[in-house]
Amino acid sequence: FGLIAEATGREERAEEVIADFDATLAEGQEALAGTDAEGTEFVYFDGYLTGSNVALRPFGQGSLMGEIGEELGLVNAWDGEVDPAYGLGSTDIEGMSAVGDATFFYTGTVDPAGDVMGELEQNSVWSSIPAVEEGRAYAFPEGVWTFGGPASASQAVDAYVDLLTRQ
Repeated sequence: FGLIAEATGREERAEEVIADFDATLAEGQEALAGTDAEGTEFVYFDGYLTGSNVALRPFGQGSLMGEIGEELGLVNAWDGEVDPAYGLGSTDIEGMSAVGDATFFYTGTVDPAGDVMGELEQNSVWSSIPAVEEGRAYAFPEGVWTFGGPASASQAVDAYVDLLTRQ
């Protein structure tokens, strides 16, 4: 972000955007501090269909969504292998059942190529995972870009806080 701002002569604007994100993050941390959400184990994921198979991508260490959750005081429960560039893992339904009692967050934008959550909801293994069974699997609002910059990161902070405090 900073390099692009420098290359385009927009350093001042970039500083404003980063300051806005920092303020949003601080507000989110304050909103969750001392609540039951603090220290919650979580996994953020997205997925896609390949034929009738569901492929899931947990966002682990190094991912934007994982790092934001941790900055808010949550604990990323995905400890599987992730790619070094984006922090994304790869698993299936059974692999997600290995995260125990972690709360799930997932991309709420429906892929026109197929409704991943619709497929998951029909699967008995998926339905028996504690987060799903107990209603702790939360969709992020549509359009939150999981690989974005500071504005997208601010949207993610707001989504985490909203979903964790609406109970």
